[in-house]
Amino acid sequence: MKRNFLKIETNNVNVYLTFTPNPPLVLKLILITFCLIVFTAPVFIIINVEESEIGKFILGMSIYYLLMFLSLGRYTLWNIFGEERLIVSTRSISHQHHYGFFDTNLKTQKFDTIYIQFQKTNTVNDIDYGKIEFYSQDENGILTILYETTIIVSEDKIKESINDIEKLFYLETISVFGQIHNN
Repeated sequence: MKRNFLKIETNNVNVYLTFTPNPPLVLKLILITFCLIVFTAPVFIIINVEESEIGKFILGMSIYYLLMFLSLGRYTLWNIFGEERLIVSTRSISHQHHYGFFDTNLKTQKFDTIYIQFQKTNTVNDIDYGKIEFYSQDENGILTILYETTIIVSEDKIKESINDIEKLFYLETISVFGQIHNN
């Protein structure tokens, strides 16, 4: 199994996590071929449409293309150019999906306390793979999910990212209270 990628960067204020899917080349080729068929087929159909029906046909094709782009086109762009971007600080988590040619809006969720865990999804060649889940407590003390990654990566990479996030909280603690030295 080719692994998906996780790039981890930190500046001691935020941890930046960039997840990149790595589907097999065959899947990419199938998606591209299917997109070409789905998006070009209506062009050949327009040849057989009567002149009086062209307006209705163009309206129908506009709706068709919009729906196809929002589903199949977006899925194809995600598997070829996609990235899932997270910015984690000690007070919030922001996330955004990148589709190669466009990005979704950056969404930020604030928290008072955060819990982070590895959620195992499968094991391949004795390597565990899964997602990162971020939880917070509501005012009643009930855990609620803040965010769950969509791209599956190895447990080692997720543990590395969790360690970097924990360092942020440690660095904030010593910057607020000062370094404690035992003499």
